[in-house]
Amino acid sequence: MNEETQAVVLGDEYDHALIARTWSLLTAIGARRIDALGFVAGSQEVSIQIWDLDGATLRFEAETYIGFSVEGPVAVIADLAARLAAGETSPS
Repeated sequence: MNEETQAVVLGDEYDHALIARTWSLLTAIGARRIDALGFVAGSQEVSIQIWDLDGATLRFEAETYIGFSVEGPVAVIADLAARLAAGETSPS
């Protein structure tokens, strides 16, 4: 599958409200978390979660000095980012 992907920084890595809204929205639209890991390397703290949404793989990363980002198919990322920007936490 050669689907075009993109990565988008959604906000700050310490924006716990945004991260919680993201998990709530993903769960509400039927996504499921398939993996999670975290580690510290020097002054960098990294947390990664991999989610599946209708066969699309979404990789979320919260990293010190980088932010809270998501990588996945362009159309899925655009829809998710728009929903989060509008404050959605459930399907419309």
